[in-house]
Amino acid sequence: MTRFLLAALLALSGPAMAAETHGHEEEEHHAFALGDLVVEHAWTRATSAKTADVFMLVHNLGEAPVLLSGASSARAQSAALIGYRIAGGTETAEALPAVPVPAGREMVLAPGVMAVRLSGLSAPLEEGGHLDLVLLTDAGALEIEAEIGAADAMHHSHAGHSHLGEAHAD
Repeated sequence: MTRFLLAALLALSGPAMAAETHGHEEEEHHAFALGDLVVEHAWTRATSAKTADVFMLVHNLGEAPVLLSGASSARAQSAALIGYRIAGGTETAEALPAVPVPAGREMVLAPGVMAVRLSGLSAPLEEGGHLDLVLLTDAGALEIEAEIGAADAMHHSHAGHSHLGEAHAD
């Protein structure tokens, strides 16, 4: 468990980024907000399997920590925060306890680090589509939409969206 908590801490980067648009000013939004909590770049891979991992960037722009405790999706039987590690040359994942996002910081959920794992998917996830899910935090529930990328994607596509400065507010 200590290694997973270390992975969570490593997922935290420096102070939250200033608003930026990367030249996508007129394109659709891919950022979602609940108070001072902002999630952007949510994505997953196309799959016909019964599980999928969802990745994102979580900003805490506030002055108090926010506890990320889990997620849910109508398209999955269950969802959990997971941390990855290499054991015996094989990547494994294990459920994590609630993870704090410190004030003024951001947490990266990325392949090989952390994710929200959806299990018991009700249908395949098709590239180019979107997946609705709800992040559960001590600040409340935040509805987000994840882009479904290629089955072999290793990062979020920057095509067709804006960033932190134009978050959907709840």
